[in-house]
Amino acid sequence: TQAVHGREQALFAWAVDGDAARALAIARANAQAQREAIDLWLFDRTAHAAGDAAAQREAAALRRAVGLVDRRVAGESA
Repeated sequence: TQAVHGREQALFAWAVDGDAARALAIARANAQAQREAIDLWLFDRTAHAAGDAAAQREAAALRRAVGLVDRRVAGESA
């Protein structure tokens, strides 16, 4: 089941709770469903915050698949 307000839940887990791993799990699911630029950015950022190299590659692949070019993350997780 896709969480309602996944973006906001991921942001809260990351920024307020300081739980990068939980934020990443939520952001990953949300990015798969939403695929908006901010959702892909959040997936990338939480992957970095969690130190999850596989998730960083997954986020980069998803950005490429949807054709998103984002200077905020360009070159960080190729």
